[in-house]
Amino acid sequence: MPLADWEKRFASSLREMLEDQRGKAGAMLPVIPSRDEWEQFVAEVRTAWWHWEWVFTLNPGCLVVLYDGVAFYNYRSGAFWDGFAEVVGVPIIPVNVQTAINRSYTDFATRFALHVTSGNFVGSAVAHIGIPISMWDGFLHVCEWALWTDNWDGCADDTWRDAISRRLGGQARLIRFLVDNRDTATQFVREMLDARRVLSADRTLTVSGIAQALILRVEYFDEVPETADFLRPDDPESLFADRANLAWNEERQTISLHLPPVDSKSLPAKWCCNERVQPATDTATELAINSTAFTTTLRLELQSKNGSACQRIAAIDEWALYDELRKRFVNRGRDLLPVSTYTLISLQPLKPNLAHGWSQDPEDPAIDLAHELADGTRIYLSRLFPESRRPKLQIGDGPWIHFAQRRNVALRVFCGDKPRNAARFSILPTGMICTETWPRPFLEVPLSLVRDDDIPLEFTVWLDGTRARGRWQFYEYDPPDVEDEKAERAFYFWQWDEQPIPPPPPPKTIHRSFSALDIRSIQPAKLNWTGEHILHVESRRLGRLFFGAEQECKFLLVQPTPDHLWPNNWGDYMACVLLAQVQDEATWEEVRFAREATAMWTDINLNAVYYQIKKLEQHGFLVVRGHRYLDFHSRITLTNYQNNSFRGEFCGLSSKLYDLTRIVQPLKIAVAPVERGYPAKLHIDWHHDKRHAVRDACAKLKIENVQRLW
Repeated sequence: MPLADWEKRFASSLREMLEDQRGKAGAMLPVIPSRDEWEQFVAEVRTAWWHWEWVFTLNPGCLVVLYDGVAFYNYRSGAFWDGFAEVVGVPIIPVNVQTAINRSYTDFATRFALHVTSGNFVGSAVAHIGIPISMWDGFLHVCEWALWTDNWDGCADDTWRDAISRRLGGQARLIRFLVDNRDTATQFVREMLDARRVLSADRTLTVSGIAQALILRVEYFDEVPETADFLRPDDPESLFADRANLAWNEERQTISLHLPPVDSKSLPAKWCCNERVQPATDTATELAINSTAFTTTLRLELQSKNGSACQRIAAIDEWALYDELRKRFVNRGRDLLPVSTYTLISLQPLKPNLAHGWSQDPEDPAIDLAHELADGTRIYLSRLFPESRRPKLQIGDGPWIHFAQRRNVALRVFCGDKPRNAARFSILPTGMICTETWPRPFLEVPLSLVRDDDIPLEFTVWLDGTRARGRWQFYEYDPPDVEDEKAERAFYFWQWDEQPIPPPPPPKTIHRSFSALDIRSIQPAKLNWTGEHILHVESRRLGRLFFGAEQECKFLLVQPTPDHLWPNNWGDYMACVLLAQVQDEATWEEVRFAREATAMWTDINLNAVYYQIKKLEQHGFLVVRGHRYLDFHSRITLTNYQNNSFRGEFCGLSSKLYDLTRIVQPLKIAVAPVERGYPAKLHIDWHHDKRHAVRDACAKLKIENVQRLW
């Protein structure tokens, strides 16, 4: 519609704004149109921009909404006018034009009783709309801090400022907004915490059902998916159950739209995207779009007997980053993206600059690999594996894209506290862990959420329903080698006491005379903790914490195998030991954590581990699917050796080796000499009369008995 019609709509909304709301931060957020309508409005602005002064003199409400809308949709810290130029479709906004626009914006906003601070026009626009999309993930960090902090809304102003500054690091404008508008910021945070409680109580609610609140706009969910991670941490995807999303499947060579189920009462219906049409059903379906995805936006329409509904979906355009860990495309316009494993997808070779914090193999560069989609479209893929906690990426001459770790409390469990005992466990078919040592919970704690002094009070370990005996022991700060005042995160592991829980009382024995007294009956019995146990960790504020997808860890404590069987140094085979630790959630990020938790202060080269995993993939011992390592294979060759023994050459998860060792105990396990270009392997020696038992055990454990490992 023409700008005159937009003016009627915006002017009416601005005049209807409650008097006591005009001066509050975020007051303009309900007036800013939805993304789809915003694009339509911007299209009209572009056609008339060549004589903008005259046009906006007649349509003052349009200029106010345009200026504040740029602050909401396109503003990146320190680059407001770049976003403004992009919106109105010009290469640059000259300084004299910026001055004129600021002057008109101040005049028109004042007409509608909106406050504009002289000399701080962009800051005023940000205050009008609350929190720009690019800064929303920073605001989520503040919400997480409030979740972990008692009396967060009643703390002193200096405490509030210090907490916000530490949580947000260098995001100066957002810090300033949250500090200068504390009452509004408190209201925003409280609304988010209330929404989290509501969503925990009602699992049927989705984004469409909750995005009616003042600050919970749909755009925050679409462009910052971590919003759902915060609001429903145990099942964030369920919040998008009624919305379509763009997906990438390398194995099927397909870029597609995942379509939500449609209520049977609305059927028959059909999905329409560009020229593609597909019938809607009451179950989730998929619409392959492939080459169609290489545009700025996709408009998906559901047509049914009840009418039509549209959804705007950000597409790939010239290139896009696909987060393999979270299985979604990311909005690269944000100030910070989470550290993850990414696939860079483009129609043309991009030669991305990976010099800062990304793993690079000069012998096998995974950059601009030619790939063909199912419809024949040629695309290029680049694999991005982080090797630091703060990588950054540059595409061509574009700006640097910065990445940072998500600052959430994470709980993991590992077996063994050093390489020597890190391989002495396995996973039973029931999912229970079989281990010789007590499994150790391992905490990753952002110090902006929980002070290190509070960790013993905040996190409690429970064993078999009883509060466990032990203590949280500090391991390392992040970044390493810094003082605690400057650290962002701390890592802690649980150190068990000799008696993890109170032992059961000894049975009472009655003796009729001293002559019948057996001295052994009054001596303290040696405790035997072998058997099945259940471990879980509770937070004082959040209740039970998750080990991955599970709320508890079930394990079987068994008698130890002899120390002399095992290597003192695993060498390059350490990659298989670490993969065994994380096999259920095997990603590069989890392998990195396993290195820290099981190697502890031992020096294990992470690059060597990474390239060993690549060799395992090349020789068929595992499959890489996006961010995950799947389909692990363990193989063995059996040959005669010397001195009445025979030898197995083994390559695979150390947990499979441990199962085999417990069934048929070998004479010795040793790391084999390195073979250039091949994965590391082990030499396992048995007595010759164990040959048939070893073959039977391998068949039972699904260890492939082969003629050659590779």
